[in-house]
Amino acid sequence: MELEITIRKRASAFAAEVAALVKQSIAEQVARAVGASKPATRPAKATGARVARAKPYSPKGRKLRLPPHCIAPNCTKPYVGGSKRSFTCDQHFKASKVEKRKWLAAWRETKVKG
Repeated sequence: MELEITIRKRASAFAAEVAALVKQSIAEQVARAVGASKPATRPAKATGARVARAKPYSPKGRKLRLPPHCIAPNCTKPYVGGSKRSFTCDQHFKASKVEKRKWLAAWRETKVKG
Protein backbone atom coordinates (compact mmCIF):
# COMPACT_ATOMS: atom_id res chain seq x y z
CA MET A 1 0.00 0.00 0.00
CA GLU A 2 2.80 2.39 0.88
CA LEU A 3 4.45 1.63 -2.42
CA GLU A 4 1.31 2.63 -4.34
CA ILE A 5 1.07 5.94 -2.46
CA THR A 6 4.72 6.74 -3.13
CA ILE A 7 4.34 5.91 -6.83
CA ARG A 8 1.21 8.10 -7.08
CA LYS A 9 2.95 11.04 -5.37
CA ARG A 10 5.99 10.78 -7.62
CA ALA A 11 3.84 10.36 -10.73
CA SER A 12 1.76 13.44 -9.88
CA ALA A 13 4.95 15.45 -9.10
CA PHE A 14 6.45 14.33 -12.42
CA ALA A 15 3.24 15.30 -14.28
CA ALA A 16 3.27 18.74 -12.62
CA GLU A 17 6.93 19.29 -13.67
CA VAL A 18 6.17 18.22 -17.25
CA ALA A 19 3.16 20.56 -17.37
CA ALA A 20 5.28 23.47 -16.11
CA LEU A 21 7.96 22.78 -18.74
CA VAL A 22 5.33 22.60 -21.50
CA LYS A 23 3.81 25.92 -20.36
CA GLN A 24 7.24 27.55 -20.35
CA SER A 25 8.03 26.19 -23.81
CA ILE A 26 4.72 27.45 -25.21
CA ALA A 27 5.26 30.87 -23.63
CA GLU A 28 8.71 31.12 -25.27
CA GLN A 29 7.29 30.11 -28.67
CA VAL A 30 4.50 32.69 -28.40
CA ALA A 31 7.01 35.38 -27.40
CA ARG A 32 9.15 34.52 -30.44
CA ALA A 33 6.11 34.57 -32.74
CA VAL A 34 4.94 37.94 -31.39
CA GLY A 35 8.47 39.30 -31.58
CA ALA A 36 8.70 38.23 -35.24
CA SER A 37 5.63 40.27 -36.15
CA LYS A 38 7.26 43.53 -34.96
CA PRO A 39 9.01 45.73 -37.57
CA ALA A 40 12.31 44.26 -38.68
CA THR A 41 15.62 45.79 -37.69
CA ARG A 42 18.45 46.34 -40.09
CA PRO A 43 21.26 43.81 -39.75
CA ALA A 44 24.36 44.99 -37.95
CA LYS A 45 27.36 45.74 -40.16
CA ALA A 46 30.66 44.29 -39.06
CA THR A 47 33.49 46.84 -39.15
CA GLY A 48 36.68 45.10 -38.12
CA ALA A 49 36.51 44.17 -34.47
CA ARG A 50 33.54 46.46 -33.77
CA VAL A 51 29.97 45.58 -34.60
CA ALA A 52 27.54 48.44 -35.17
CA ARG A 53 24.27 48.40 -33.29
CA ALA A 54 21.24 47.64 -35.46
CA LYS A 55 18.87 50.57 -35.88
CA PRO A 56 15.12 49.94 -35.84
CA TYR A 57 13.35 50.01 -39.18
CA SER A 58 11.44 53.22 -39.80
CA PRO A 59 8.04 52.58 -41.40
CA LYS A 60 8.05 56.13 -42.76
CA GLY A 61 11.24 55.57 -44.74
CA ARG A 62 13.60 58.34 -45.64
CA LYS A 63 12.34 61.86 -46.21
CA LEU A 64 12.58 63.03 -49.81
CA ARG A 65 13.35 66.68 -50.39
CA LEU A 66 11.40 67.59 -53.50
CA PRO A 67 11.03 71.04 -55.00
CA PRO A 68 7.84 72.83 -53.93
CA HIS A 69 7.14 74.05 -57.48
CA CYS A 70 8.52 74.05 -61.03
CA ILE A 71 12.35 74.19 -61.10
CA ALA A 72 12.50 76.74 -63.92
CA PRO A 73 13.87 80.11 -62.76
CA ASN A 74 11.21 82.50 -61.44
CA CYS A 75 8.38 79.97 -62.04
CA THR A 76 6.03 79.33 -59.13
CA LYS A 77 3.58 77.02 -60.91
CA PRO A 78 3.20 73.50 -59.48
CA TYR A 79 5.13 70.84 -61.35
CA VAL A 80 3.27 68.00 -63.05
CA GLY A 81 4.46 64.39 -63.16
CA GLY A 82 7.28 64.61 -60.63
CA SER A 83 10.69 63.25 -61.61
CA LYS A 84 9.20 61.69 -64.72
CA ARG A 85 8.84 65.19 -66.18
CA SER A 86 11.92 66.67 -64.48
CA PHE A 87 9.86 68.62 -61.92
CA THR A 88 8.64 71.10 -64.53
CA CYS A 89 5.23 72.63 -65.15
CA ASP A 90 3.36 72.20 -68.43
CA GLN A 91 4.82 75.42 -69.80
CA HIS A 92 8.47 74.44 -69.18
CA PHE A 93 8.14 70.73 -69.95
CA LYS A 94 9.15 71.23 -73.58
CA ALA A 95 12.47 72.85 -72.65
CA SER A 96 15.64 71.06 -73.76
CA LYS A 97 17.29 68.45 -71.58
CA VAL A 98 20.36 70.63 -71.20
CA GLU A 99 18.24 73.47 -69.78
CA LYS A 100 16.38 71.13 -67.44
CA ARG A 101 19.65 69.71 -66.15
CA LYS A 102 20.95 73.22 -65.46
CA TRP A 103 17.74 74.07 -63.60
CA LEU A 104 17.97 70.85 -61.55
CA ALA A 105 21.61 71.54 -60.71
CA ALA A 106 20.73 75.08 -59.63
CA TRP A 107 17.87 73.77 -57.47
CA ARG A 108 20.18 71.18 -55.86
CA GLU A 109 22.68 73.92 -55.03
CA THR A 110 20.01 75.99 -53.27
CA LYS A 111 18.77 72.87 -51.49
CA VAL A 112 22.24 72.08 -50.14
CA LYS A 113 22.85 75.67 -49.04
CA GLY A 114 19.40 76.17 -47.50
